[in-house]
Amino acid sequence: MRKLLLFIMTIVLIASPAYALTVLDFESVPNIYRYGTGGGNTNLGNNYPGHPEVTFGPDAMIMVSGQPEYNNTDYPPHSGNTILFSKTNSLIRIDFTDPMAYVSLWFTTASDLHLEAYNSSDTLLTQSVFSGSNLGTNNKLYVDRPTAEIAYVKIHDSGNHYTIDDLGYSETPVPVPPTVLLLSFGLLGMVGLKKKIA
Repeated sequence: MRKLLLFIMTIVLIASPAYALTVLDFESVPNIYRYGTGGGNTNLGNNYPGHPEVTFGPDAMIMVSGQPEYNNTDYPPHSGNTILFSKTNSLIRIDFTDPMAYVSLWFTTASDLHLEAYNSSDTLLTQSVFSGSNLGTNNKLYVDRPTAEIAYVKIHDSGNHYTIDDLGYSETPVPVPPTVLLLSFGLLGMVGLKKKIA
């Protein structure tokens, strides 16, 4: 029985679609795109090092922990020391050269935050909304589609500041563990428990 379950789990894992998730953590962004002390106060645009396929705007800049303008107690990074934010606008738009099927981000906000996915015809495809405030922590929002059709996303709140970290995106849908695999793990656990009891 155990060998059969192991065989089923192996087949399910092999048959699951492969995906590649790119994650931008904003740590390697040059200071010219940094807001405030020591920065150039310039929109990041499509200048993320090594990732010209992504364009940020209209006033998307980074801030680094420890600089005087950045309250990293209320708005902590999810990883590293750097976050993305918008200095003058409650909206950040992120465009992709090739359409995506999945986009995610970690954020901190003082009020409701919206992540909206659009196609190349400017049609809203789907959205994800966080309600309330999560100051001092991070939460994750994501949007996904069955095929690569997300041309850009818009991130906005109700006019307050928010920060973004660890932007993830993929041209293929990010898989959810298949039901068969979860069932197999459950059966395997029951077999192990049965042997332990006997």
